[in-house]
Amino acid sequence: MSEVLRMTTEYVEAEDRLRVSCQMRSGETAVLWVTQRLFLRVLPHLVDWLDKNTPGLADAQASRARADAMRGFTQQADRAQHAPEDPVAPQAATQIWLVHTVDMTPREGELALVFRPLARDAAAASFVMQPQALRVWLGMLGEQFSRAGWPMDAWPAWLVPGPARPGEGPTAVVH
Repeated sequence: MSEVLRMTTEYVEAEDRLRVSCQMRSGETAVLWVTQRLFLRVLPHLVDWLDKNTPGLADAQASRARADAMRGFTQQADRAQHAPEDPVAPQAATQIWLVHTVDMTPREGELALVFRPLARDAAAASFVMQPQALRVWLGMLGEQFSRAGWPMDAWPAWLVPGPARPGEGPTAVVH
């Protein structure tokens, strides 16, 4: 199993899938293709894990509006603190495969994700995310879903991208 150091996620219209270009600890680059259907099955588990790992959210659960506001503020703060990086170039990939399963293992304050191809003994890519990184990635994925024209009804309101600000175009690549 290969550990992912950083990744770039983008919607590729010709494939109608998300391409996750990963820089691996080994120095190699892998391209993982993720379908809308698979990601929509994983999304509720990621959001649930975030809810359990967001300080103060348990107290706010009594009021759904307050909890959603807290989630939204936390999401905005995490996105504002995210420093842009150079994208991972998919052209350098030494491995390319379609993700068939995602294993999620909660740990103390972080979530380990393992993206696997159909063959269980084949290469897999693992990355460990803390709540802030997962919130940022989910926000970026929400933008890619919107860009793709995919339904947003499965996404929590606090993760649905708002209208672009003046001068901002749609985000084509996120990392």
